[in-house]
Amino acid sequence: LHSADTNVWDDDSADVWSRHLVEDCPAGQYEFEAACTLCPSGTFKQGSGVAASLCLDCPAGSVSSDDRTTCSCTVTGARFNGTACNLPRGS
Repeated sequence: LHSADTNVWDDDSADVWSRHLVEDCPAGQYEFEAACTLCPSGTFKQGSGVAASLCLDCPAGSVSSDDRTTCSCTVTGARFNGTACNLPRGS
């Protein structure tokens, strides 16, 4: 394997020359086939980065937002705190 800047030569397929076009993806997206794409439904990603592993599962009782940057709790009054859905104290 040879790498120069962002160009990669793949010795396994000598006639293939690929260029990594993505250096970073915004919240809610990860790199897939050299482009930023939405995290899968049911997952969210709050920060930047390219790894699919940064798309985390929404907790039970929630669904991912359309832009996949957060989760929305399905229980009335519950709020997503980044890791779980919690009801306000006294509820």
